[in-house]
Amino acid sequence: MPVSRSYGYELDPAVFGSAAMVLERADGNGKTSQLFNDGADVNQAEEVMRHLCEVLVELHQADISVIDPRGILQDPRGVGIRTSSWDDYMDSTFEYYLSTYDDIVYDPSSIILLDAFLTLRRQKPRPLRLSVVHGDFNPANFLYKNGKVSALIDWENSRIGDPREDLGWMTTMDILSNTHVMDYPKKEGGFISYYNKLTGWNVTKEEVDYFTLFGSANIGVPVQTAIYRRMAGEHRQFMHLYLIQSSAPAIPSMAQLLGYPGSILSATTGASS
Repeated sequence: MPVSRSYGYELDPAVFGSAAMVLERADGNGKTSQLFNDGADVNQAEEVMRHLCEVLVELHQADISVIDPRGILQDPRGVGIRTSSWDDYMDSTFEYYLSTYDDIVYDPSSIILLDAFLTLRRQKPRPLRLSVVHGDFNPANFLYKNGKVSALIDWENSRIGDPREDLGWMTTMDILSNTHVMDYPKKEGGFISYYNKLTGWNVTKEEVDYFTLFGSANIGVPVQTAIYRRMAGEHRQFMHLYLIQSSAPAIPSMAQLLGYPGSILSATTGASS
């Protein structure tokens, strides 16, 4: 896996002023928007996206016990997630979502989150083997150089989960970023088509749509909880005011994914009507 090496960490805040770690500086271009929309490196897009898909497949098919021998990624948030089976993972995740609801209701629109949690629980797709997932797989979280992915970055949300979570989140962020990751490699019919060719898992559009909503909930719960604490006056941290910028449009977007009347957003094409 193309990742930065960790040279060490210090959890005692007295040393550097806060807990810290030292990572290798990865080589490559982080301006991934240059691969699309007539950008400077559009000629590299086909091969970079091909390699990105291959790297993701390598992650999803890796032996969990090798990557996570101490089980740290089973429940990294410490919220009661169970990974003994796919059903146990999904059910315990819904329990986590629903248990937080009273801590994220700071506006009437928050009812959409409850609808999303219940809809996801009611409409579970077919099981798929659990894997290590990146957790924030999006167009901004890889570097590239000479037609290859030189590093995957920002692993703080990695965990044991359903591999389709990474596909759903990339689909969401691909639309929001105005990039075209999911259209490549074009010679293979797109990202999902090539992913299925490499894995044999036959992930469907409907499954990607489901995990688009699932991923939005996974990111949304801790964000909404943090915003609620700020709105309730429990702290005065500026960061949570910043988070409202992404949260405010995210909830209506979840309503679109749920099929509410009005503007309808396709999770895979971005077309609206």
